[in-house]
Amino acid sequence: MQPLRILLLAFLAVFSARANEPALAGKLARVTVTDSDLDDLRRWQALRRWMDEAVKQGASGLLLDIHVTQSPAQATLPLAEELARLKIKTQAFVNTSAIGGGALLALACDEIWMSPGSRIGAAPPKVTVAESLSPKSQDTILAEAL
Repeated sequence: MQPLRILLLAFLAVFSARANEPALAGKLARVTVTDSDLDDLRRWQALRRWMDEAVKQGASGLLLDIHVTQSPAQATLPLAEELARLKIKTQAFVNTSAIGGGALLALACDEIWMSPGSRIGAAPPKVTVAESLSPKSQDTILAEAL
């Protein structure tokens, strides 16, 4: 009976020690970033908390799976600055689009990976349907947006 008891205690000690390890220790933490994550203040704050938690848990790096089509870059600047200051490796994977704020987040990462056919860059200026701009005016506004 004694050897069985020792074996059971050893078994419990091993598995309880593993349960105390952080879930992300030594792993790559992944999150999907969409327009709504950057536009909604609560989701934006949750994204910041996720980054902090991944670092605290000892993640080997962060992978941002970016699907952003129209988020303004100026609103994303504080998050991009925090991302650039992180002490762990950061990677951006542009699966479909990283436009405007998405492009800024990707540029703040250590590495950028893109799927075939994906796009990255500045957001075109928003012009209402009733407005009509000459091609030169459109080029000027787009250049100023960069």
